[in-house]
Amino acid sequence: PKWAPAVGATFAHLEVMFGFQHDSVKNQLEHFLSMWRSQVMLIRDRVSLKNGMTDDGILEKALSMLCSKLLDGFDRWSRTLGKIASDHQVAQPQPDLIQLAVDPNGRNGHEEVAKMGRLVQCVAYLLIWGEAGNLRFCPELLCFLLDCLCHDADAAVKNSEPANWPRRPPGEFLRRTIRPIYNAMFS
Repeated sequence: PKWAPAVGATFAHLEVMFGFQHDSVKNQLEHFLSMWRSQVMLIRDRVSLKNGMTDDGILEKALSMLCSKLLDGFDRWSRTLGKIASDHQVAQPQPDLIQLAVDPNGRNGHEEVAKMGRLVQCVAYLLIWGEAGNLRFCPELLCFLLDCLCHDADAAVKNSEPANWPRRPPGEFLRRTIRPIYNAMFS
């Protein structure tokens, strides 16, 4: 897959779909790329190219490691929630949303789609974290918001054409989601 366009497209689509602040999205994109570069360098230090690992292989492994680290708390929360409420399905990015992140024209196969599955969750998590401010110290809340965001994004992608997807103005997520929660918790 073409990693750079997929990462950029995922940030861009979620920004518009949920109304994240533009500057926050730019910061989180740079944050994500910096963490990814760091993971790439760790892998390069451990595994030489002589061992048969290609640049794409290194990028893919670094992305997998980064997503595992970023989403460790969400994964644990999901497993706990699954034990408590077996009828609740924790959001997993659906193929339609992942396909969009990989290639908006739908030219990629299932293998590429599967490889990019966690990217959508990672990007959504970072965007929520970037907007959350003082709520960052409520990890269960961030997991809940990520779960809701993934469900909403999947529903929008499944039920309509891209031209009809929600388009929210910048700052809408902060105004309609984060601020009311903050006000309720700290008033």
